Amino acid sequence: MNEDHIFALIGRVFENYLTEHHHGDILQLRTDVNEDTHRSVVVNAMTLFEANMEVGDYFNAYPKDVLAVFDKVLQKKALELTDEASLKDKGQGLCPAIIGKSCCRS
Repeated sequence: MNEDHIFALIGRVFENYLTEHHHGDILQLRTDVNEDTHRSVVVNAMTLFEANMEVGDYFNAYPKDVLAVFDKVLQKKALELTDEASLKDKGQGLCPAIIGKSCCRS
């Protein structure tokens, strides 16, 4: 599997995770009155990586690249959801905040 396919897979897994676990959170954050505020969608790493362990492996090996994919997917998903909810003029300002990841090094 080449790198483009891997990052496409990571993007699909993360988009599905956002749809399943954070649909309401994204809409709520996008409708906040203060558009200049930087807001985070709190992503539980264990739940995400349970959906696809390969994503966790790549996150550990290439964190900057995977976080860039997560960020891009989150922005895309937020725009899709706000378009559906007629909130097209709301600012970006969302980023994924990954929590619950084990930091043990063996």
